[in-house]
Amino acid sequence: MTEITLLPVEVKELALKVPENKQKEVQDVLNQIFTGTEKWEKQVDAIEVKDISDKMSIQLADAARLNVKKARIYAEKIFDAKREEVQQRMQNDKLEDALWLKSKQFMQLKFKAIEEKAEWKAKFVERHEAEQKEMRTQLRLEKISKFKPDVNRYEIENLTDEVFDFVLKGAEKAYNERIEIERKEKAFKENREKLYPYFDYIKDFYNISFGELTAKNVDEYIKNAKAEKARIEAENERIRKEKEAAEKKLIEERKKAEAERKAAEEKARKEREEAAEKLRKEQAERVKIEAELKAKAEAERKAAEEKAEAEHKAKSAPDKEKLMQLASDIAALKMPELTTEKANTILEEVKTILRRAYTYLKQNEL
Repeated sequence: MTEITLLPVEVKELALKVPENKQKEVQDVLNQIFTGTEKWEKQVDAIEVKDISDKMSIQLADAARLNVKKARIYAEKIFDAKREEVQQRMQNDKLEDALWLKSKQFMQLKFKAIEEKAEWKAKFVERHEAEQKEMRTQLRLEKISKFKPDVNRYEIENLTDEVFDFVLKGAEKAYNERIEIERKEKAFKENREKLYPYFDYIKDFYNISFGELTAKNVDEYIKNAKAEKARIEAENERIRKEKEAAEKKLIEERKKAEAERKAAEEKARKEREEAAEKLRKEQAERVKIEAELKAKAEAERKAAEEKAEAEHKAKSAPDKEKLMQLASDIAALKMPELTTEKANTILEEVKTILRRAYTYLKQNEL
C-alpha cells in the first residue's frame, strides 16, 4: 500500500495493517477525505481579518465555516457507511464463531465424561491406597496441630513414622518455648504498663528487663518513683515561687520605667508646644511688621509719585536730570550691617522697596 503522507500518524499506522485486498479501497477513501481537509485548512489560513471593519474577510470566514461543516458531514457519512460494512461482516463472523465454539464445548464435555468413567474403574487400587494415606495424614495432623496449628499437610503426609515422631517432638518443644516467651512478653507488657506512669522518675527506665520482674520488684519501683516525684514536685514548687517573685519584681520595675518614660514624654510634649507657640507669635509679629513696612513703602511711593508729578508740572525742563539723580542716589545708598534676624528681615524689605523705586524711575524717564 502506498504511504499516505497527509494522514495523522495513528490513522496511517492502522491503514497499513488492513488486509491486502482492502488496502486500495482504504487508500482511495482516506486520500479523498484528508486531501480535502488540507485544502480547506489552507483556504481558511489564507483569510486574514484585519480589524472589526473588515466585513468582507469576516463574511469569507463564515462562508468557509459553512462549507467546511458540509464537507465534514459528508466525510462522516462516508466513514459511517464503511463502519457499517465492517460491523455487518463482524456480526456474521461472530455468529459462525459462536457455532463452532459451542460445538467444541459440547464435544469436550461428552468425551471427558466417558474418560472419567473409564479412569474411575482403572484406578481402584490407587484410590484405596490414597484413602489409607489420607487416614494416616489426618491422624498426624490431629497430633501435631495442637503444637503447630498452621501446619501444612504436604509437610508431613510423605514422612516415615520415625521422621514424623522427630518432627512432632520438635513442634512440641517449640510450642512450649513459645508459651514461655508469650508468658514473659505478657509480664513485660503488664509490668511496663504499671511502671510507665512513673517513667519520668525511674532511672534507666528503658533498660529495665520488665519480663523478669516480680510483683515485689514492681511495687519497689513504684514506691521509689513516688518518692522521687514528691521530691521533684517540691523542688519545682520552690523554683516556681522564686520565679513568681522575680517576675513580680520585674513587672514593678517595668511599671516604674514606663511611668518615668511617660513623664519624660509629657515634659517633651509641653516643651514642643511652648516652642511652637513662641515661634507662632514671632511669625505673627514678623508678618505684622512686614505689612506695616509694605504699607509705609506704598505710602512713600505714592507720596513720591505725587511730589514728582507736582515738580514735573512746576519744573518740566530739568525734571529728567533730577529723576536720574534720584535713581543714582538710591542706588548709591549704603545699607547698615545688622545683627538680629528680625532687623535683617526688615532691612531686606527696605531693599526690595528701594529696588522697585529705582526700577520705576529708570522705566519712566521723561
